[in-house]
Amino acid sequence: MATGAILYELPMEVANICRCYICQAYLSCGPVKIENGNSICGRCEASSTAVVHVTFENIMANFTFPCRYDSLGCKERLLFNTSMAHEVKCPHRTVPCPALLHNDCNLNVPISVLHSHFVKFHSDLITKDGTFKINLDEDKHCNLIMMVDNVIVVIKYRYDSVIKCLHLEVASALVTEELIYYKTQIVGDLAEGMNFHLNFSEKQCTAYETHTVSNTNSVQIEIEKYLTLLSNPSSVTFKIFSVTAVKSKVSSSKNEIVVSSSFVRHLGEEFEKESSSLLGDLRENICIICKKLSFPIYYSTNQPLEKYCKKCRTQHDGTYVQYSNPQYNQNCVYPCIFKGCSYSCIATDLDKHVEICECRTYLCPVGGCNDLFRFNEIHKNIQHLKDHATYFPNPGEITIDLYDIKPVTKMYFTNIGNILVLLKSKVSNDDSWILTSDLPAGVTLNIFFTHGHCRLSTKPMKFDGTKELWLTKSQISPLPCYAEFFRLTAVISIEKKV
Repeated sequence: MATGAILYELPMEVANICRCYICQAYLSCGPVKIENGNSICGRCEASSTAVVHVTFENIMANFTFPCRYDSLGCKERLLFNTSMAHEVKCPHRTVPCPALLHNDCNLNVPISVLHSHFVKFHSDLITKDGTFKINLDEDKHCNLIMMVDNVIVVIKYRYDSVIKCLHLEVASALVTEELIYYKTQIVGDLAEGMNFHLNFSEKQCTAYETHTVSNTNSVQIEIEKYLTLLSNPSSVTFKIFSVTAVKSKVSSSKNEIVVSSSFVRHLGEEFEKESSSLLGDLRENICIICKKLSFPIYYSTNQPLEKYCKKCRTQHDGTYVQYSNPQYNQNCVYPCIFKGCSYSCIATDLDKHVEICECRTYLCPVGGCNDLFRFNEIHKNIQHLKDHATYFPNPGEITIDLYDIKPVTKMYFTNIGNILVLLKSKVSNDDSWILTSDLPAGVTLNIFFTHGHCRLSTKPMKFDGTKELWLTKSQISPLPCYAEFFRLTAVISIEKKV
């Protein structure tokens, strides 16, 4: 359409004639094609023999069309070729009814009456607090709806009991300029005596188009990896506990997402406010030696400001008294102490979580180095540790040559996933071999020795790291060839119990 052209409102009697042969919508978007004398709009797919109706498009460029959902209440008038952009977010558009547990409902329902449709026919599929429960031994495929500030949000989920995986998609029925985000939380099942909150990262809602769960847009939650942490429950309750609307703002230089506090919508607002202010309450329960959260925690009568866990206090002389934290509330839900972790639970359960938290931090295992490692940054940790020790990328094959006759300690390390294992090897003055390692829980070493001269290997032995491994020549092997250490090699494989 030329700039300054006069626009005309297409009369309804003409608009009703200008309808697509396939979808019966107005011919308000191109390319409009002619096939066997029938007109087909740009929404629908025509055959390769169809011809574009150029004359029709040129004429209609000066007319406005009604919305295809005008009979359902939409009053918009749309320029030719702009209708599809409006239709995908029209508040009067029709969508397949999300209800899955009611097989008799195959209706296409206008968005404007979707909630009242559920109230009348599917009231059991309306959730006010965004919660739903999964029995871990039963497959389930279900859709729920909830209202958030007059916006209908559809919770679509499909659970596979064989692999214990939940496919979750949260979709907004109303498409606006605001991008809507949600958070997922696993909450405690009070029937089984558990009290925990496990939060997942924020995700963007999709636009609701179909009642099936999208394989590309859904979030996959592998529940099995959390079962030990959750005390192996028979069922798990999920909650969509906050929904945030964010306005999309385009600047002259780049696209920006601007969050305004006026668009924050909560389904669990009390939890969000509580979590942000509680972290400081737990600082008094962190051991000054091992940096671990501990309940109970103790302090020395000589140095009351320094707190020790039960294990570390036994390593220091003095009189210790159990510390009572005045800020600590055993019935309160606390967030994890590590940055980036969204897990929350009561404090007495939190010390179990911090032991396995993916975001936990710990000191470099090399004595004297005070660099801080983060558990989920294994590549950075490996690069740093290479400055101290020799790296073996394969934990199943670590070879230590015992050629040195000088009593020098050498360090080696490997990793099993994100777990680092540091080994210290030394040949003593009496030609004994000493191996030390503070092995993580569940990790053991299998060790055997080979000799470069006879090429014979010893029987394997296990080492669990509970104490120093000290072996003399005769303990390694009674063979005469093994009497000389300078031809000896220790072969170590590391395994972790599943």
